[in-house]
Amino acid sequence: PLSSMDLDRILDWDKMPLPQDVLVLDLRQPDIFKTVQLGDVHCDADEDVSGTCAAGDETCKEAVEGPPERPQFLQVTRSSSRSLTLEWRPHAEGPTPDSYLLRIDPGAQEDTLEHDTFDQLRGIQSHTINGLRPDTEYTISLRALGMGGESSKASITHRTQYEEAPALDSRYE
Repeated sequence: PLSSMDLDRILDWDKMPLPQDVLVLDLRQPDIFKTVQLGDVHCDADEDVSGTCAAGDETCKEAVEGPPERPQFLQVTRSSSRSLTLEWRPHAEGPTPDSYLLRIDPGAQEDTLEHDTFDQLRGIQSHTINGLRPDTEYTISLRALGMGGESSKASITHRTQYEEAPALDSRYE
């Protein structure tokens, strides 16, 4: 059990590359809790962490990255009275986004979308928004999210199509 382990003896806290106030134990190794994951950094207590990158070390490939750049070429590719299909591309430079934050107004609807390339060849992302109101102008904003934070937003405005009311059945008049 964890309570019987002396973590200070197993882990060298001075060699931990990130803040020491968060500790995640890998429970897939219940016999020895020696695997530590802080954010995306995975450390083993027996590992030598002398080669780990430090923030501000420009020569190190694993240096802490800033937020991803703003999504590019956000556009509506299909539209109906109650749904919109969006496409965009992640910015070619900077860190690859982990996910996207989509906001739809009016309604203040927010959704987090995974970064999963829809068209691998062209690198295009796609998402369909359902449950919209007919003949309504929507402002859609999209931000890229990553380990370093969130990007500025890309926004578009689009009106859903008009939907005619169903004809009344006059059989009972």
